[in-house]
Amino acid sequence: RGPIEAMLKGLHAVVPPIVLYEASWMLSPTEVNGLLAGVRDIDVEDWHKNSRMVSGLTAETQEVQWFWKILRQWAADGHQDRLQDLLQFATGSRRVPVGGFAQLVGFNGGKHL
Repeated sequence: RGPIEAMLKGLHAVVPPIVLYEASWMLSPTEVNGLLAGVRDIDVEDWHKNSRMVSGLTAETQEVQWFWKILRQWAADGHQDRLQDLLQFATGSRRVPVGGFAQLVGFNGGKHL
């Protein structure tokens, strides 16, 4: 009960009551969860599209091609758990931000461009 009360207190501190009221008519509980916690299913193509290579790696580098091939295979086989584990290893979160990988924020708070 304590964590839920703390979350609600924080939510009420930053979201005006009228916005919460209006949102209750427009959003389902699942949609609210997505907005607060991010998206659980990982779109590998979105991840690929919003990734950039560093340290001399390119899209043509064999290891990079293997990486995306494996991720696409995991997605095709329904292994969202593996994708989520990898995302957590790389970012600290198992969920994709609302808006997809284009909205991913780095550890220093900066948006990846």
